[in-house]
Amino acid sequence: MKSKFLALLAAGSVVLMLQACGDDSSSSSPNIIEDEITSSSDDSIDDDDDKSSSSSDDDDDDSKEVFFFYNDPNYASALGELRWLESGKISEKFVEIHQDSRLVKAGSNYYVLERFGADNISLIDVEGKKIAWQKSVGANSNPSDVVLYNGTIWVSEEDGESKIFAMDPSTGNKKSGVIEAINFKSENGTSANIVDLEISGDTLFVLMQRYEVGDDYVYTYPKGLLALFSLSGADGKTQTDKDALTKIELATTNPTTVKLVGGQVYVSSQADYNLSYGNDADDKRGIEVVDLKEKSSKVHISGKTLNGGVITFVADKETSTAYAVVRGATSSDASLVEVDLKSGSTKKIDGISSIDVISYSDGELIAGSRGKESGFYRYEDGKLTEIPTEGEIDFVPYSVTF
Repeated sequence: MKSKFLALLAAGSVVLMLQACGDDSSSSSPNIIEDEITSSSDDSIDDDDDKSSSSSDDDDDDSKEVFFFYNDPNYASALGELRWLESGKISEKFVEIHQDSRLVKAGSNYYVLERFGADNISLIDVEGKKIAWQKSVGANSNPSDVVLYNGTIWVSEEDGESKIFAMDPSTGNKKSGVIEAINFKSENGTSANIVDLEISGDTLFVLMQRYEVGDDYVYTYPKGLLALFSLSGADGKTQTDKDALTKIELATTNPTTVKLVGGQVYVSSQADYNLSYGNDADDKRGIEVVDLKEKSSKVHISGKTLNGGVITFVADKETSTAYAVVRGATSSDASLVEVDLKSGSTKKIDGISSIDVISYSDGELIAGSRGKESGFYRYEDGKLTEIPTEGEIDFVPYSVTF
């Protein structure tokens, strides 16, 4: 059991690693490489955070949906429950999906990434509150994220062959475009471990965790990587590490999330785990800021300031305010921290003893707790208020997106 738990921790599939995308706006901008590496203008980075970059109408979103995913707190059940809002309450009705699933929004579509043991991607039928289609990604691939670019979705594999492949969002059928990232793996690693994707104009940001498994499931973490690829003309083409626009070694290990905010590229990290499966409050982890022009990265807000490692974070691109889930000294110690990305100041948000999952959209923050105050909460007026449910729910929060 201990080895299984360590494997889940390192691969990023435990609930604390799950994050959802941000606001619902769409964008189309020039190539970030041409503008940012060859000039000093920060404004060239398109930081719309809806995992999409397109001028097509499929990004338009007139109403805001919220989807919630619950699973068994002891992981004993093979299935979890996909729920939604009905008249301001979390629905009594639900759709059963794989117990290790992540919810992601790309453009106006909502996807379920069924991870360890299932390895599927599904499209949610928003109107019918059911699964519209489900497609296998590949055995042991552990799908990790989805972005939308000009009517095509790109899906990443955290494990397995470490590919990012193109799909038709209307049918789920694979297209011929693919990015093969396997050669980004560390010397003794088995996978490049793609954990997060972001997009700006034609440019895809690929965040790679990288880890190596030794005897008795002891993990070591080489420094993380951020690679950039062009999606312009990528349909029908195979790209490899040699086609990357740039590759940047990060300052820390075990990165978790990449965000484009206020003309800057930020990356969060957890680094290694201590003997209590927590993250120490030191300078080995935190939130980095990436300099694309210099192809370098440095710790901007340390784990010492945050009081641990960053499991995930979301951000408001207008105010450069971020909300981070910070893992403390033990595996059960996870708090919500408000961060000013410009000044580096932080403020812990009190009220709930453990926050595990978050999603942010248009100034609204939803957080989920798997602890003794299990439930989903809205963060409004400086406090967390629980979202009511239509009936009793036995399972606990695992993922959320809107």
